[in-house]
Amino acid sequence: NFTDKQGIPLAQQVKKKRAYIGVKELVMVIEVSLQI
Repeated sequence: NFTDKQGIPLAQQVKKKRAYIGVKELVMVIEVSLQI
């Protein structure tokens, strides 16, 4: 139980980081497409 409780927040942090990176990439793509 203890490891499960610790593991869930870690997985959420990883998902947030991946989502943040995805948003950053999306913004970069939009900026590039606007410049062309």
